[in-house]
Amino acid sequence: MKTVLVFVILICTQLVAAQHDFVTQCEGVWTGTMDIYSNGTLVPNGPKVTFTVTPILKDSTWTWRTNYDSPKYGVISKDYILKSKDPKKGQYILDEGDGIILDYQLSGTKMYSIFEVEDIVLAATYELRNDQLIFEVYSSPKSQDTTEVLSHRVQNVQRVTLLSAEGASSQKQ
Repeated sequence: MKTVLVFVILICTQLVAAQHDFVTQCEGVWTGTMDIYSNGTLVPNGPKVTFTVTPILKDSTWTWRTNYDSPKYGVISKDYILKSKDPKKGQYILDEGDGIILDYQLSGTKMYSIFEVEDIVLAATYELRNDQLIFEVYSSPKSQDTTEVLSHRVQNVQRVTLLSAEGASSQKQ
């Protein structure tokens, strides 16, 4: 029985470490150019994106900062805090400030969130793939249908493939 208990504790410890591994691998500075699609059509001149993750409290809280440098709108900064909610279950929250909290679920090497803003349904993901961090946001007008199953047509997609900036790779090793 003791052997089984020790085995279960080891497995749980490894799962928690793997969950934090994702965010730890995101630490550093990442850069890329965002592609924006509206109704399937690429919008020209997507913004340059700089994404920065830095630990605030080891294994529990990180800055989650995104700067968008758009020819049309200038520099827009989104300065958020990512917090570990339940690492055993891969649950995180993204605190946008002003009382806005988004739930994120980590599954493997990808974090997912679905939320609504007014009459728009949005899904956001962060995915580590090889040496890339892929950030995507999909949006859809909220369905006005009254059937049992509601379908949401994806109207807009924002996608950026981020690469580690110079010097950030040394932080990941």
